[in-house]
Amino acid sequence: MTSCSELRAKWDVLCSTELDSVAEDCSHLRACSECQQWLQQLRHFDSKVSAALADVPIPEGLEARLLAAIESESAAAAPVVESPRRRSFTGLRVLLTLSAAILLGLVWWLSVPDNSPVTFEFAELQTRLQQDYSQVAAVEALPVATDLDCATVEGELRRLRLHDPRGLQLDSVAGSDAAAYAFRYKQWSGVVIAIPTHRLQNGPSSTAPVSGSRQRSFAWQSRDQQWAYVCYVNSGPAEGFMRSVFGSMV
Repeated sequence: MTSCSELRAKWDVLCSTELDSVAEDCSHLRACSECQQWLQQLRHFDSKVSAALADVPIPEGLEARLLAAIESESAAAAPVVESPRRRSFTGLRVLLTLSAAILLGLVWWLSVPDNSPVTFEFAELQTRLQQDYSQVAAVEALPVATDLDCATVEGELRRLRLHDPRGLQLDSVAGSDAAAYAFRYKQWSGVVIAIPTHRLQNGPSSTAPVSGSRQRSFAWQSRDQQWAYVCYVNSGPAEGFMRSVFGSMV
């Protein structure tokens, strides 16, 4: 199995345009949240470098001014005849000064922290949730989420009487990224996971539940489009549960 260090060492020798093709076929990346965040930061770094260099203007007449400065120093030093080597050194010194100024500006630009949250491909995240958090016991073992406002979730799904959301940490940054609920409703039991839609790529777009490939999971979007829901039915007929909760929408 590929380790984090092996994966990153391999990418160090690739250009940024090759990373996407490697990442698509890498099972380690799909399972490792730390490497997902590292790759996103790497792409962010590349984009900032490209943007910074693209925005650095070349002053009009720079070449002429540099040549004039070299000639001026030569004239001031007369009658000493300046060697071609000294003239080249003087021009190089000017160019190095300009390069240093550009480099300092670039370092400052790159030092600005990227506070944008990590986003997740919804299909890949569903696989991870199915493996780790689809069972009532797994969710009940999680700590209660105190850093998420889930009032709209509990209001929209009030028929299930959801309360005490458990926090899911999906990346390496401390804090809850999603809320998980264990429910028991009539003859059914299962798990509902609410994920903020701004953390997803290609999340569900319909407010009507759509069954997953295993026929015991459903995904849909909240009416206010702020949350994506994934439901795993542990016991009882799944289709009957969704019809009981959503009626004709299923």
